Amino acid sequence: MHGEFRFSAMPMREPEGTVKTGGRLSGEDVRQYMEVFAKRFLNGKIRFETEVLDIRRGDHDRGWKVLVRDRSTGTEKISFYSRIVLCTGVSLVRCVDPRRYLMVIRDVVGRTTRSH
Repeated sequence: MHGEFRFSAMPMREPEGTVKTGGRLSGEDVRQYMEVFAKRFLNGKIRFETEVLDIRRGDHDRGWKVLVRDRSTGTEKISFYSRIVLCTGVSLVRCVDPRRYLMVIRDVVGRTTRSH
């Protein structure tokens, strides 16, 4: 529904035809919104073809230490972040062993927010 789906940093414009659809959003409406949001706020911050090998709390439980592998080169790297977003791709073909996913979730401490 229009008005219920948005990220706080950027309101969603009202798509054409919302009166006819009762405010329901099409997949195209959501795709366009997410693309504009990503270009505006996440440019250069999203990495594709990257496998997350390990996520752990940082020293003194501050931030996150993330071990990743670049799938195209095989290079592994540890990076530190104050926050992380775990995108599981639940609507896509599974490419992660679910036992590993559950192990990572158990290691994550902090507030959990559902996206749907």
